[in-house]
Amino acid sequence: MKKNLLVISDDPARQDALTALLEREGYGVTRGKTGRPAAALLAARPVNLVVVDFTTAPNASGRAGHASRTLQALTDVDPFLPLLLLCKREDELDDPTQFMADMVLTDKAATPVLLDAIETLLSESLRERAQRKAGHVALFR
Repeated sequence: MKKNLLVISDDPARQDALTALLEREGYGVTRGKTGRPAAALLAARPVNLVVVDFTTAPNASGRAGHASRTLQALTDVDPFLPLLLLCKREDELDDPTQFMADMVLTDKAATPVLLDAIETLLSESLRERAQRKAGHVALFR
């Protein structure tokens, strides 16, 4: 069965690249913007996993807060939806953002690492995800 992913990015070129890669790998892809529009899109069209790209946020000082608001809006729609966050550096994320993401990758991660991360999160059972989220543990690669 084809898995459907939501790709969220504030950079159209980055979103195009991620979409093309994921579609070549056989995933169905819905594209969205950040924040509440992403949550509205998710509510209207359920998906199996969300890839949130924050590697190109316009100002570094607001990046973590911006990521946190988007992840919060998404978890308000579905608290157990797998969330994969792409960022420049792991150390720039605040704790709430890290706790809401299921996995965090830096933008230096190679394509096979990204695809493996997606498969890892998609193969995780709801019980495993609930236990991990209850312990506030995000996977870093």
